[in-house]
Amino acid sequence: MQLTELITILILIVMSKTNQNPLTKYYSGKFGNDFVLRNNKGKSTLAKLPKPIAVAPTVAQKNVTSKFRLAVNYGKRCIADPELTAFYLSKPEKGTSVYRLAMMDYLKVPVIENFKTDGYKGEAGNIIIVIAIDNFAVAKVDLSIKTADGNLIEEGPCVADAIDTVWTYSATVSVPVTTGIIITAKAYDKAGNIGEDSITL
Repeated sequence: MQLTELITILILIVMSKTNQNPLTKYYSGKFGNDFVLRNNKGKSTLAKLPKPIAVAPTVAQKNVTSKFRLAVNYGKRCIADPELTAFYLSKPEKGTSVYRLAMMDYLKVPVIENFKTDGYKGEAGNIIIVIAIDNFAVAKVDLSIKTADGNLIEEGPCVADAIDTVWTYSATVSVPVTTGIIITAKAYDKAGNIGEDSITL
């Protein structure tokens, strides 16, 4: 039986809706490119296929697509790079490919979790501690100190502890007043993502 003949028979049998016909009450799905058979609680309906609605992607959707595409490219690059391959294989997520691990890293930005500024009194040699985390590892943390109106006092890299979570910055410039000073930390991961946060004293 040809598809067109089957559709004609179904149209005659269903006649919009029925809950009695044994041929249709157990079936649902698409018939050709014109009709769809729906079954809801024993009632069958034969209808025209709905026309797809063309909706332009939003800016947010475009950003997600672009980010994912870049993550795919990064994953491929890591497979071809022995150093990056070794880095991701050293992580505890066993049984997952380097490609997938690299993509996971690319899609997640490092986070500045906390500042410890009680040791900073505006004197050279004072210590500022930054807690930075990432789903794999924080590669580096940079810190800047600015006045309340945004003028740079000093900036430089922090020194990591053994597990690259606690980062320490030693001030090099003395300032007479610390009130209103803005301390900003930027954390970088292996994939080049940057997580940033600030605190005002």
